[in-house]
Parts: sequence; C-alpha cells; structure tokens
Amino acid sequence: MSDPSSNPGPTPQTAAQLNQIQQQQVMAAALRGAAPRLYANGLGIAQTASDLSIILMSNLQAVGVVSMSYITAKTLSNELVRAISAFETAMQQKVKSIEEITPEIQKIMEKSNAARMG
Repeated sequence: MSDPSSNPGPTPQTAAQLNQIQQQQVMAAALRGAAPRLYANGLGIAQTASDLSIILMSNLQAVGVVSMSYITAKTLSNELVRAISAFETAMQQKVKSIEEITPEIQKIMEKSNAARMG
C-alpha cells in the first residue's frame, strides 16, 4: 500500500498556472467578502493623460466611480471581451450593446405610440 502523503496529487507546473490559481482564490475571496457591490445599467468614461475613470450609472444616477491606469483599463477590456465571448458561445446568441438595441427599442415605442393615437 502506498503512503497518501507521498502522492499529493497533481500540482501546477508553471508560474503562470500558480498565478492563475492565486488570482482565482483572490476573486473567490472578494466575492465572499465585504467589498462593495454595485449594479450599473449605464456608464460614462472620464480620461486624463495618465488614467481613466469609469462612472457607473444606474437609472441615470451615478452609483460609483472606478479609476485605473490605461494598462489596467486595457486588461479589463480584454477580460470583458473574453468573458462576453464565452457567454455568447455558450448561449449561441450575440449579446447586443445599448447602441445596437436603442434603434430597435425606439421603433417598438413609435409603433406603440402610433397604435394608441390611431
């Protein structure tokens, strides 16, 4: 019989794998922790030469501001594209942006208003 302590199971082989595991642990702890949780259904962006801020909006009211360097903003952008792409693949449906759905919503509202007046 083999000693279970002599075979601890698979271990990460690279620094990149260790870093990914550490990031996942930090994210899991943050989701369980007391960090503020904000919901936004809109946003604005303010920029300076050295950084940018994302103004989180909910029903046209600012609910928070997240400031970051351009490097962090670019990384955030890449991670969002990756996450949304994975979601779209899983759902087999494209997620539309506000810019894409606004004209469609306006057409629906115009038809509804015309029907009420007619």
